[in-house]
Amino acid sequence: MALPTLADMLIKGEGGPADPKRALKLLQANATAGGVASVSFKLGELTRDGQLVPRDPQKAAQLMRNKVQ
Repeated sequence: MALPTLADMLIKGEGGPADPKRALKLLQANATAGGVASVSFKLGELTRDGQLVPRDPQKAAQLMRNKVQ
């Protein structure tokens, strides 16, 4: 799925102005709506690194394993 790539581009400002809030909203909406594993993984990476969201290693691991409801 291209959504993680789009989110990464929005965060970095590639191809236009950076819009990290929009990237986070896209990832969160698709991860919680039974989204694709790659979306949860990208959100897990952001959570692991404390980028755009508070750092939470346990939640990051769950997201990266796609185990969050």
